[in-house]
This record gives sequence, structure tokens and C-alpha cells, in this order.
Amino acid sequence: LRRTGALGGGARSVTAIALATYGKAYKLLNQARKQQVCLIKRHEWRWRNEHGLGRVYAVGTCEKTVAVRNLEEPSAPCGGCLGILRCKAFKHLTDVRMPPDEKRACNNDEYKNIKLVELYGKFAGLSEILEHPDPKCSPFIRFAIGALNGAYKDEVFVGLVEAVMIKKDKITRGIGMQGFKYAPAFDEFMHLINVQSPKAYRFLTKHIPGRTQRSYQ
Repeated sequence: LRRTGALGGGARSVTAIALATYGKAYKLLNQARKQQVCLIKRHEWRWRNEHGLGRVYAVGTCEKTVAVRNLEEPSAPCGGCLGILRCKAFKHLTDVRMPPDEKRACNNDEYKNIKLVELYGKFAGLSEILEHPDPKCSPFIRFAIGALNGAYKDEVFVGLVEAVMIKKDKITRGIGMQGFKYAPAFDEFMHLINVQSPKAYRFLTKHIPGRTQRSYQ
């Protein structure tokens, strides 16, 4: 379940279903027929993936209940669900090596569950990122990912970005700049500019956040 977003499996491919049902390749079908093929495929599932529960259930043969001796211990799967382990398609999938994270973006859209991703984005406040038309080409998203991964070692630059974001957040929330904390490296950088050229410092602080000159005295 950690390797796929598919909600189930064991059915024929959409290609095979399209050829058997409509006599055409799946990619040549209109949207309505493609949806019909996907519905047929779902009805052919031999197992259902429950990612939230961390379990895989057999479709059609699951016995729903099992006898247990100790309620404190996890129950064993029923005979129907155990039968999935003997399914050739299931065994093949579990034998496939799990791809590295950077390769997962190449996964078929059919298994990405885009609707749930979009819904999660709304819950987590990440809609603008997840729904961006081309996030890989956005310099802002690429910077955010790089910053989280520690790719940017320039503490002055990172401190500058942090200061700009904090200032914008305070303005948006309608609160003052009291208690504004600057990253040490950025604060020292601005202090040096103020020492070398107070005029240049005043010009810079018209565009980027910085302490008042009096606070450095």
C-alpha cells in the first residue's frame, strides 16, 4: 500500500477491456466510453486497497468476519482475503521493486487519485501548489522544495526570504512589526551595510525588511 495510490486491482487492463467492449484502443475512445471502461475495470477488481486501514480485502470472496481467540491481538485474515496471496497478478505486483520517490511522479495518472489529492490540498491549505498548472516549472515552488530539503546553504539569502514572508504575513493579519525576529546571518549582513553606508541601508529598507537604524546604536 505504500507503493501505489490504486484503490484496487486484479482486473483486466483498460486496453483489453476497450478492445473487448468497443473494438477500439482505449486512447481512441471518447470520454464517456473511457469512463465506462474504467467502471467495468473497477467491477472486475479482485481486491480492494484500504490505505487508511493498511489492509487489502478480497472483492467478492471476503468472508467479512473471522473467529478470534484473543481480542487484544490482531485478527488473521479470512480465507477469501488470504486467497489474494495466491493470485498471480497480486504476487507480481508485490514482487516489483518499490521506485525511489523522485520516480513516483512518472506514475500513471490512473493510480494518483487526483480528486483526493485536490481535496487534501483544500484541507491543508495547499490548493495553490497542488493545482498549479506546471509546478515543476514554477521557480517559487522549486525554491520552497529546495529550502525544505536544505539545498540553499546561504543563510543570508534564506534569512532575507524569511524576513520578507514574515513582514507580509504581519501586514496581512493587520498586526504591527513588534517582536520581529530576524535570522542572525541576515541581521548581521544588514548591520554591516548600515555601518558601511547608512544611506545605502535606508535605501534597502525601503524594499526589504530591516531594523531601524536607531536599533543598531
